Amino acid sequence: MSLPEHHIDTHIGSRRAYQWLAAFLAAAFGAFAIRFFSLYGTIGLVLVFVPLFIGIWMLGAQELWWVLLPAAYSFGGMFWFGFRIYTHEAALFLALLALLPWLLATNARIRTRRPIPTSVFLLAAYFAIHGIVSIYISILAGEGGVGNIGRVYLRGFWPLIFLFTFYWFGSTRLLRLVLAV
Repeated sequence: MSLPEHHIDTHIGSRRAYQWLAAFLAAAFGAFAIRFFSLYGTIGLVLVFVPLFIGIWMLGAQELWWVLLPAAYSFGGMFWFGFRIYTHEAALFLALLALLPWLLATNARIRTRRPIPTSVFLLAAYFAIHGIVSIYISILAGEGGVGNIGRVYLRGFWPLIFLFTFYWFGSTRLLRLVLAV
């Protein structure tokens, strides 16, 4: 009596080959994560899983790249790593990270909408110039706090960054659903 042969289909188009590949990668990643945890403790898990989740977000968000920003802004708060990172700053960074692969993969074009009023561009230019001059004066006077000045101006400038990117590349198809949640 012979044992039944288990044929592993390695044809690149087969679902079974992808399942085996996913199982192998999951096992390898699990071993890697356990090793990092044993060497570095909790920070090791953070160093493994945060880049993994950022990568999944970047590749999976697609046209919903902007979804984290309204949620982060409505929840508020900050992360503390010896310095503050506000949730809306982290969400803007993640939104722009997710926007780049989507733009490259889809060859997306700027959406044809009514032009943004000139006053918005003038406001953005004024705000940027005012921030640069304030930082320059602080450096020239030898005062500290350049990081604080930059952060204050960024807190005022991030809505304009989001406005421009969402206006040109954002989809309003699921806007009502996201804002309702």
